[in-house]
Amino acid sequence: MTTKKKEGMDDRVEDFAEEVGQLGKNVGKQAQKHAKTFEQRMKTVGDELEAKGKQMEGWYHRTFGVLGPLISSIIGIIILGAIIWIFLLLGTKTNSAAFSNLSSFLLAHIALLFGVSLLFSYTEYGNKIYPKYFRWVTPITTAAGIVVAFWLVINILYILVPDLELPIITSAAATILTNLVIIFLCIVIVGYIALLLLITTKPIVQEAAKSSCIQKESSKTTTTEDGYKQLYRSGNKRILGGICAGVAEYFNVDPVLIRLLWIIGLFVSAGALVLIYFIFWIIIPRNPRHHW
Repeated sequence: MTTKKKEGMDDRVEDFAEEVGQLGKNVGKQAQKHAKTFEQRMKTVGDELEAKGKQMEGWYHRTFGVLGPLISSIIGIIILGAIIWIFLLLGTKTNSAAFSNLSSFLLAHIALLFGVSLLFSYTEYGNKIYPKYFRWVTPITTAAGIVVAFWLVINILYILVPDLELPIITSAAATILTNLVIIFLCIVIVGYIALLLLITTKPIVQEAAKSSCIQKESSKTTTTEDGYKQLYRSGNKRILGGICAGVAEYFNVDPVLIRLLWIIGLFVSAGALVLIYFIFWIIIPRNPRHHW
């Protein structure tokens, strides 16, 4: 009698475990189903917002024309002025020298920031209206933006954290500030080289993509929708981030040659290429066909 009761209890425990497991599976399936539905809805909403954003951008350019970049820059400076005023109030109420110094620094360089904003706004406007001509200005504006961003971040860091006791960060910031001109020139040179490569390789890639089915298949992973050859970081022959190996694969040359050129450029740029290397490491995607 006791054995039958134990067997009955064991059966009930097994049934309970089975039912709980089945319930968990059902809940998991329902959650997965709702997650997919939510993802699809979010994608639809994102596509709609992107389309509306393009429509608004087109309306803005059509309505204001050449004055559009100037208006957007003025609005940006007004917002910056409000931020400076907030920092000034915080500095006054909290007796914080950091906020007061930060507001004074931004106010002293507000004309420079307005000029940079105008430069970017009109470059973007020109790229939309006259893309074939303004693409030659893009490397300069990109380099200017990176250099100004470095300069702002480092100065703000010095203002907010005057007693920073991290020698690596302090020395790196000082090196960047000292070599801003060299960094600007290096980025401009690299930008124009990349632009020339894109222009010269576009017709070649387009012709090669039409030559055979094999080349068409490879073009799906190596070219963009506009026909440009895609630059990837290489995972096959990489030493650090795969930048030099990726450039070598792009030009179909020996990676050692690219590495030698990089070492020469490292000495010429007084070490600035190290920073550019890490920027490229972030910007350039990994080759999806390689093992990482």
